[in-house]
Amino acid sequence: MSCYGTVQGFPILIDDKKIMELKTQKELAKAKGYFYQLKLVEAYNILRRYFDRLPFKPEKEHAEFIGMFVRILSELGKKNELSFYGSALQKLEKEIESPSITYQLAVVYVNADPPLLKLAIPLLEK
Repeated sequence: MSCYGTVQGFPILIDDKKIMELKTQKELAKAKGYFYQLKLVEAYNILRRYFDRLPFKPEKEHAEFIGMFVRILSELGKKNELSFYGSALQKLEKEIESPSITYQLAVVYVNADPPLLKLAIPLLEK
């Protein structure tokens, strides 16, 4: 499905996928702002929705925001969620050869309690 919009007064056709991508980018920017303002609960609510897609649809932005999301989970004491995302990333890392997924998994290992450096270092050296 598509809708019409205008750019500098000229009509354009915008598809729903592009609209969703733009909305996602706007939400991620808002989450980043909340993170730097130390409004962690607000940032968590946005990033949680975004990272819930990770097992099904990994995107490059996941790699950009994983460090922020992991720190938020740690600060908010959400160890079970951190473990869940770590498991999802382990599974994806075995299925998909992707530097961004490998990096995300290493970030989760480094931020684990206690840090799992013996697992993270080989991933970062790939």
